[in-house]
Amino acid sequence: MENFSEFDRQGQAPITEVGSIISHAWENYKGIFGYTLLYALIGAIAYGILSIFLPGSSENVDAYKEIIESVKNGESIDMETISEMQSNMGIGSRVLTGLLGVVFGALLYPLNAGLMYIAHKYNFRKQIDISDLFIGFRQNTMNLILYGAMVTLLATIGLYLCVLPGIYIYIASFIGLPIIFFENKTAIDALKKSFSITNSNFGIFLGAILLSWLISVSGIILCCVGILLTMGFNMSVKYSLYSAFCGTPYELNK
Repeated sequence: MENFSEFDRQGQAPITEVGSIISHAWENYKGIFGYTLLYALIGAIAYGILSIFLPGSSENVDAYKEIIESVKNGESIDMETISEMQSNMGIGSRVLTGLLGVVFGALLYPLNAGLMYIAHKYNFRKQIDISDLFIGFRQNTMNLILYGAMVTLLATIGLYLCVLPGIYIYIASFIGLPIIFFENKTAIDALKKSFSITNSNFGIFLGAILLSWLISVSGIILCCVGILLTMGFNMSVKYSLYSAFCGTPYELNK
């Protein structure tokens, strides 16, 4: 990447403590809330389009309509309907759906990078443009997508094998995205550096990610609407963790 240079630790980076990292992430997140909603809307539309091509899509659409109507009417969600919808899918359909899910998640990584970049610009109180959300599709895009696919596959395999390996991979790979984006690294190099930093500071990473997860889960308690309010917080925490341990990147004058 041509428009990021060495790192400046003065002023904008939190210290390497869980409280400082979460506080820094929250302050940035409050400033980019509107872009978080746009990010969530784009993701929802993209997933809606993808779901049309999933096996049994017509049956799934009907089931999802019932769930949405239940939420609108203030009724409890019929978990049996969701379970039945999933059980009706054959093994082949489940595998295909899983693979499409991996592809979809990986393709969203450039958009994730864009939201993180917006958090970075807000951290420096610079003017933010809507086009900033799509910067990941213009810079090191293939490595962002490849990293997303690698991490999703490794974490999924880890979860199926014994749960804990999957959780570990998720934590250890957490700051790989900002490493790729800000340092112009390859997916493999970013994964190695992220694992190295995390393994040396595992307790801090575990605490920060756990708090991030709890804040995000609080959205579910707010009856779905809250999910939109907390969805982008994860990207803000990635940026704050990265800034704490690697220094805050700054832009070169063009």
